[in-house]
Amino acid sequence: MRFCDADFGCIIAVIYGYARVSTGAQDLTSQLAELKAVGCEKIFRKNDRRPSAACAKLMKALAPDDVVTVTRIDRLARSTFDLFGIVKRIVDAKAQFRPLAEPWADTGTSTGRLMIAVLGGLADVERDLIPPVPPKAAAGRRSAGSIWADHRN
Repeated sequence: MRFCDADFGCIIAVIYGYARVSTGAQDLTSQLAELKAVGCEKIFRKNDRRPSAACAKLMKALAPDDVVTVTRIDRLARSTFDLFGIVKRIVDAKAQFRPLAEPWADTGTSTGRLMIAVLGGLADVERDLIPPVPPKAAAGRRSAGSIWADHRN
């Protein structure tokens, strides 16, 4: 997509979409339709509970002025802490985060940037409330093949 301004000339930006489901019973159809309807040029998809290679690929693809669009903020991450971390990476890349159902969190607006700052404070509190997994329990979970062996590390 091309944005042009009389003072700054034209900027080429990509509007990315990110769609996620967390159970096999869910499907991406409605999210994909919404993201395509708002002009997403490439949509990264995550459709299981495993750590997301799709999110990592999205972060790697970002360039300044790009836009990351999701249908709802809970589709980007599973917790406030993770959400804040991902949005921070988007903003640090000088890109914009745009959740369709929550315009108050659009980082392209001053209100959105304020709300994301507040979200960061909530994420910090949430992280402090999660008890660490004792090393012995984490080792047992790892040996059983759990990806959630120690969610604090």
